[in-house]
Amino acid sequence: MRRKEREAAQAAQFLGQEFILWLYWRSSSDPYFYLESFGLGNVDLHLEEQITLESLHGEGYRETIQTREIAEHDDVRTSIQTGRLPVATRVRVARGKAEWQFVLTALPLAMKSIKLPVPDKAADEETVHLRLIQMEEIDNIMRALFQTFLIERTNDTFVGDIKRFLGLE
Repeated sequence: MRRKEREAAQAAQFLGQEFILWLYWRSSSDPYFYLESFGLGNVDLHLEEQITLESLHGEGYRETIQTREIAEHDDVRTSIQTGRLPVATRVRVARGKAEWQFVLTALPLAMKSIKLPVPDKAADEETVHLRLIQMEEIDNIMRALFQTFLIERTNDTFVGDIKRFLGLE
């Protein structure tokens, strides 16, 4: 891999790690995300069951913490304080009666193993159509959350707010 490609991959991974860190921070204080400006209403987002954190430098330490509610587990915050960032986590998103569960990875920044809401009983061809709509809906929700993250990331207080949350200031 060429140097420029390697640097681009590292930058993309870091942005993915920051996004997962931002989701951890925001969902720890308030799991409700207001996405009205994107035409999506409100969503409830929780990181749950497991989060994998990796050292920032080199081929360092990697750990996976498993717990019912990631936001309330002190070991996650301690691991971040010691220089690790999240590289993957399980996510549950609810909007109205619909609920999605998936693994969010930092590089590539992607949703994997998506569990879609169970559609109401319908004909087979209608079920396939409904499930495609549900895939598009969770994609739109995560894109809106990523855009919100990018907007907040440009705020002058962003780094300080996260450091205070983590107990680093």
